[in-house]
Amino acid sequence: MIYNIRRFALFVLLCFAMHYNAFCQTPNLRRACVSDNDSDIILYWITPTDGCNSFVSLHIWARQDTLKTFDIIDSVMFLAQNTYMHKGANKISKDWQYFLIYHNLCNGDSSLASDTITVDITRPQTSPLDSVSINYINGDILLGWQRNSSPDIAGYLIVQNLGISNVIIGQTVDTFFLIKGYNVKDSSYSFGIAAFDSCGLTAAVPSFHNTILLKSQLNDCKGFVNVRWTPYQAWQTLQYDIYVSRNGGPFVLETTVDGITDSAKITGLVSGDSVAIFVRATRDDSRVFSTSNIVGYNLKSLKKPKINFINHVTVTNDQKIEVEWTTDTTAQISYFNILRSEKDSFSWLPKAKVLYDSKLIYSYVDPKVDVANKRYYYMIQVFDNCANISDTGSNIANNILLDKAGLVGLYDTNLNLKWFHYQGWPNNGVSLYYVYRGGDCGAANTFNLLGANKPVDSFYSDQDLPYDMSCHGVCYYVEAIEGKTNPYTGQIERSRSNVFCELREHQIYFPSAFCPFGVNRRWKPVGSYIDYDKSYVRIFDRWGELVKTLEGDEIRKGWDGKDSHGNYYPESTYMFWGYIKGLDKIHKNYSGIFDLIR
Repeated sequence: MIYNIRRFALFVLLCFAMHYNAFCQTPNLRRACVSDNDSDIILYWITPTDGCNSFVSLHIWARQDTLKTFDIIDSVMFLAQNTYMHKGANKISKDWQYFLIYHNLCNGDSSLASDTITVDITRPQTSPLDSVSINYINGDILLGWQRNSSPDIAGYLIVQNLGISNVIIGQTVDTFFLIKGYNVKDSSYSFGIAAFDSCGLTAAVPSFHNTILLKSQLNDCKGFVNVRWTPYQAWQTLQYDIYVSRNGGPFVLETTVDGITDSAKITGLVSGDSVAIFVRATRDDSRVFSTSNIVGYNLKSLKKPKINFINHVTVTNDQKIEVEWTTDTTAQISYFNILRSEKDSFSWLPKAKVLYDSKLIYSYVDPKVDVANKRYYYMIQVFDNCANISDTGSNIANNILLDKAGLVGLYDTNLNLKWFHYQGWPNNGVSLYYVYRGGDCGAANTFNLLGANKPVDSFYSDQDLPYDMSCHGVCYYVEAIEGKTNPYTGQIERSRSNVFCELREHQIYFPSAFCPFGVNRRWKPVGSYIDYDKSYVRIFDRWGELVKTLEGDEIRKGWDGKDSHGNYYPESTYMFWGYIKGLDKIHKNYSGIFDLIR
């Protein structure tokens, strides 16, 4: 029995001790702050735990300054309340002091009071940034600093300097801050921090630190990158280290420059390389660093053309030379140069530069040529996007030069032709040479096939010259036919020679008789190499009267023996007088007689 009484007494003492401890700690008055309106003072405290349900009230004691006595200014009747606004107090005095007394403790005592505090008007110390740095992998901006040594620090404001103003972009209780979504590749950004306390008093921003903006310019043709950056501001820079990653490898220190230099040159790059670069600034104590954004390039892979082939060299209708070639559309090409030679060595053809525009087939017309007297050789050079020769030369092709073979007599009725073989289809060769002869006057560009030669022959004899020549005499050209289908154009290519015209002294025959009702029904002079437009023939009767004048094409048609009314002239002897001008500009006068037979 005595044992149970003792246990009960011990239990009561323990409970009393627990209840007493629930309110035996000194009340914790945290802060007295001036309100935003600069008129009131707000008190903050930590709400205690009422372990024995003995709380009655909390008395707030205050005095205006140290010369005054403390008085109760108010009581708080709710345990959960942890703030109190002393209205208008800051206008009365700037030196208020406060403490709190709780009623009651579990033992009924009310003598425990809080510490006495004054109104907080002291701002925290300034907090300088250590550095502002860029995560070169994802472009995030990281700010870092040391913890503020002021006794009351509630957090840090992140401030961005916009040049003409500052703006708060965030806050944190940590000693670092991560900023996302800024375009660090195009702009440099400036930041600072300001510590603030539990009263909201904020320290000044001691300095602003900027991100390092790295810019670059690639010369992939010469294999280097020029980099330039904005200097790091807010601390003395010891040096800048330039790190380079080549072809996806790790970043390696490429070079180091002093703290006042803001540029560097990265060399040794070759076609097809990939390169990434960033810069890191080191503070003069070698303990703090700042990294820039990253710049990167993929150098052009200058693929050489697998195809550079002249399809044909041919003389055009206006006696110029056209060069057509096929190239490789998968290669990196900037332009083509056409080389021309009249002998064995090639030289640049002036103004013969053709720009690449992703086509398969290109052509160039050479206007400064003498196709009637000279043979030209052509070759194509290809230049890549760096203006380097990526293909030294195509196949070589030449124009066909056509001429007559040997001298001919005035009255020869045949003409021998010769030409230089076409060279330009090294694999397919020439299958045939077609020989064409020109047509009638007024249609000098109309040609008809005259014959064909085997590829080994470069001689042709026209055994039957026409009497009625074209306005340019008798004209020819030769056309070479490729031996097989061109693999690049899908067709059989052709190459034409120059147009060669044989121009001799004119010849003309005047008939001695004709019969309008017989076989030879027209009196028609027949000749060759005559410029009919500049010639005429007059016919007179036996008394010297003008009967008919034949001009131009009428000389070809001849006279049918009729007058202007369609009546036939009588059978008789008639006289003629002719002015005949040759295609060689030389004229002669002819006269004689002929008979009209009926």
